[in-house]
Amino acid sequence: MAEKKISLRHYNEMNEELKKLSDEREEIHQRLKKARSMGDLSNNPEYHEARKEWMLSEERILYLQAEIDRTEGIWDDFTGEN
Repeated sequence: MAEKKISLRHYNEMNEELKKLSDEREEIHQRLKKARSMGDLSNNPEYHEARKEWMLSEERILYLQAEIDRTEGIWDDFTGEN
């Protein structure tokens, strides 16, 4: 995967979003657990909604982690320097 340079602002925004999503993992997990306990999952809209949210969240977390990991350099938003 190619490395890239990003602005400090963008780097900080990605890290903040990653932290927020990581913090929300437990909440989503608890909703999934509660929905599973309701029984038949095939007719359980709470389960399907929580599962969809979990999948989207995990996908975004993986994307952000990959973007941050492949960052080669960060340039300052104001000076334009590394």
